[in-house]
Amino acid sequence: WPAPPGSAYPTGYPTASPVTAPPADNTAAAALLLAVMAWVWRPVVLGVAALVLARSAQRSIDAARGALGGQGMVTAARVVAWANIAVFGLAVFAGLAFLTVAAFRAR
Repeated sequence: WPAPPGSAYPTGYPTASPVTAPPADNTAAAALLLAVMAWVWRPVVLGVAALVLARSAQRSIDAARGALGGQGMVTAARVVAWANIAVFGLAVFAGLAFLTVAAFRAR
């Protein structure tokens, strides 16, 4: 409600200035994109590339001393890439175990 005419009270609430986050590092976004793409195409190659880009992005973010963001994307890229590599490794191990058991049963 507006203040009555001639009132000494202000007519609105003060607004705080918006706080903006620092811009995200583009290398961190690329690392996360590669880590996600690794689930669909070339799991080990793209997973390792995502880990390399994540390390590079981490160094850039640390060197910027707060001027660059993207720490969450770096962490997510590392987690997704390592999970992809682990699942792929387990799948290869399971396939080899299956082939070994099948070969011994065929004798």
